[in-house]
Amino acid sequence: MRQINAQTVYNVNAYSGNQLPHDQAVGKRTESEPSPFWSRLMDAWTPEGLPTSQNGVATKLDMSQGSTRRWFLGEGYPETEVLKQIADLGKVTVDWLLSGELPKSRIGPNTPLGKLMIVWEQLDPGGREHVYQAAVGQLALQEPGGPVKKSGIAGSGKPR
Repeated sequence: MRQINAQTVYNVNAYSGNQLPHDQAVGKRTESEPSPFWSRLMDAWTPEGLPTSQNGVATKLDMSQGSTRRWFLGEGYPETEVLKQIADLGKVTVDWLLSGELPKSRIGPNTPLGKLMIVWEQLDPGGREHVYQAAVGQLALQEPGGPVKKSGIAGSGKPR
């Protein structure tokens, strides 16, 4: 068996020990585009000053880079507890991280939307329809033909 010296002047294939031609460069593989999940992780972590490289994320979460590589490539997702940790660090929701569906940020119970959601849960279907129609009417007063029509819910008469 041939021994390989790390100090050799020849390019050697590290897997087989075979010498490579002198003109064949050994370079990095081309990186692929990040998965949608990884793109959302970067979107959440960048404003928080957290690392977004595969190695940086692995170090921050105290796990192997192999796991983060699979997430980057879209070959899997983190375990539930790790996913919650990623969301907490990025101040986003787990649903948004996984699917991109809103809300992106958590809705606290003391925010206006949080308070509305608490009331909404206590209303019967007729009460919910009334609140929805009042909100649509309020938007129409503020800006005729504005956000309601752009979102595709104008005239539907049904809450989304």
